[in-house]
Amino acid sequence: MPGCGQDRPGIRFDETHDPGPENKDYNNPDMLEEKLTRLIGLVKSDSMNKARRSANTLAGMGAQAEPVLEDLKALKDHPDPEVKEAINKAIEAIEGALNACSSCDRVGFENL
Repeated sequence: MPGCGQDRPGIRFDETHDPGPENKDYNNPDMLEEKLTRLIGLVKSDSMNKARRSANTLAGMGAQAEPVLEDLKALKDHPDPEVKEAINKAIEAIEGALNACSSCDRVGFENL
């Protein structure tokens, strides 16, 4: 592809590139369980930065993160204040999304 830096060193991929089994698309719906397992593992990890960022990611997932809600609740008194805040926001976001979805079901709408 002219103009895309082909003359510079580095890895270049085209439409025929096969990423291989080591590259996983965690946004694929079939990967949800593994994605949640990895994220809650990072929330439980010793890295406060990874724990905070993973909790924020779970918050953004809303109702999809319901399978790890109880794990988050068990961590709501985390010793690090920033991680604790992120975990509590994640709990609120997941519960809020679940309540919104159950309200939609009652009035006949599809889940959000």
